Amino acid sequence: MKKKITASFLCLALAATIAIFTACGDSEGNDDSGSNVDPNGTNGNATESGGNDTGTDGGSENNPPAYVERTTLGAMDGYFFHFKDFDIFLGSCIEIARDRLGEPNDYFAEESCAFHGRDYTYFYPGFEISTFSTDETGEDNRILAINVTNDTITTPNGAYIGASRERVLELYGEPSEIAGTNNRYRYFRDGMSLEFKLTDGVVDEIFYHYDASDEYRIDL
Repeated sequence: MKKKITASFLCLALAATIAIFTACGDSEGNDDSGSNVDPNGTNGNATESGGNDTGTDGGSENNPPAYVERTTLGAMDGYFFHFKDFDIFLGSCIEIARDRLGEPNDYFAEESCAFHGRDYTYFYPGFEISTFSTDETGEDNRILAINVTNDTITTPNGAYIGASRERVLELYGEPSEIAGTNNRYRYFRDGMSLEFKLTDGVVDEIFYHYDASDEYRIDL
């Protein structure tokens, strides 16, 4: 309980600090669960982009991420998502990421069957971000997963939807696990995973997941 309270306090404190430097506005999204108010706020416009290099397996070291990202509670040494000129860490506060990403095209919310509160999914050009809550109030919302949806987004190492199996192996090395019908290449690192789903030897899905979220599940 102490860990969860501390995490929630830090998340809120960081979001408040960012608000001093960033003008935030209120907005409403589409919520199929009956309420269309997004408690996490929104700001700005999203832009498609991708990165070139990283500290993940097979790649070169990336420049240290900006102060905001380094002070989140995400696993700093694991796989991260690079967008435009900053890095998004799984397990970090969604408010911090959204202050940098801007307003999503849309979002979806539903009562969580695995965590406290609600699960949110935010839709941006080229990717989707899903969240979970770490505490009983359901207010400490953190990034659970990022799903790349088209070839406009590149992983920090240089992989993208449409890349060949050989290219993935060249960039990331042998996978930690091969699942499905030998077509899901999974790489595990520091409490998170990066998965490439292949069809006919070509990547058609890229999925980041914060595996360390299991400690907050209420359905286990």
